[in-house]
Amino acid sequence: MFRARTPLVFCVALAFAGCRDGRAIQSDDARTKAATASAPAPTPALEASGAPSGVASVSPVNAAVVAVAASASATPAASVAPAAPPAPKATRRAGATGPLELWTMGDSTAQPVGQALENIAHSDGRFKARTFFRNSSGLVNQNKADWYDIAKKELATGAPDILVVSLGPNDAMDLTSKDKKERYTLASDGWTHEYARRMVGFAKMFEDKGVRVYLSGHVFDPEKKHAPMMKAVDSALAEAGSALENGAFFDTFALFTNADGTFQEQAEGPDGKLAATRGHDKLHLTGAGGHAAAKALWAKIVDDFALPPPEKVEKKK
Repeated sequence: MFRARTPLVFCVALAFAGCRDGRAIQSDDARTKAATASAPAPTPALEASGAPSGVASVSPVNAAVVAVAASASATPAASVAPAAPPAPKATRRAGATGPLELWTMGDSTAQPVGQALENIAHSDGRFKARTFFRNSSGLVNQNKADWYDIAKKELATGAPDILVVSLGPNDAMDLTSKDKKERYTLASDGWTHEYARRMVGFAKMFEDKGVRVYLSGHVFDPEKKHAPMMKAVDSALAEAGSALENGAFFDTFALFTNADGTFQEQAEGPDGKLAATRGHDKLHLTGAGGHAAAKALWAKIVDDFALPPPEKVEKKK
């Protein structure tokens, strides 16, 4: 397991097991800008495949169900096609018993949500959670971690029921196509499709084991210079989520978006008090933001798996 407590998008520190010093979530926005403007990087050797289809949405805190790649158009009532049957509920892995096992994997953006899910699990006997994260890591940028190798090693010891993935901010580099004949500029349509294809390949490692996968979006600030890259990342994640056979895209950005389009800058933390949802870099969730996102994600999972209510534990007098 990989753990750290200083979630910087482009920091140089690695996360190690058992590290829980409680420091605040931070990031260096200047490095984010530099990475966005950097020259094309060599293409990683990792390759995957996947073809997009429809996009699944999530139930956000503010009750607005939004998916990045979803769209709607006005249609006369007389021409509306019959409603499609509801999607089948998620199922447990073959032979799995006891609480649902949930893993969160990713870069520093995975820490606040993953550890909030762990905290919720302590009081909800329907699941247990683990968090694996490496600061400054990416699916394409393997300078800090090879997530394909990490996944392979962890899966060799057993698979979870659920995987939450939070990756992308550190993959600000040009990509080449699978046949290496095309080069895609960061944030171009080709880049978005290629990154989605690679993410589907990563998720498939888990899907093949019967794991349900949720690809987590990000809470970037549209006014920051990292916005074009993060928009491309979230669009790619939404595309990848629509292509998963047993998974979905979790639109974290929409989760914190108000009806008027403004961002919810405060959320209720685990202590019940309102606090800032994002760190100073406007990209990482704080403890309060991670708690709010984890609650919404867990509510989505409960619905997807059609879980019964948690059992009430009688307090001893």
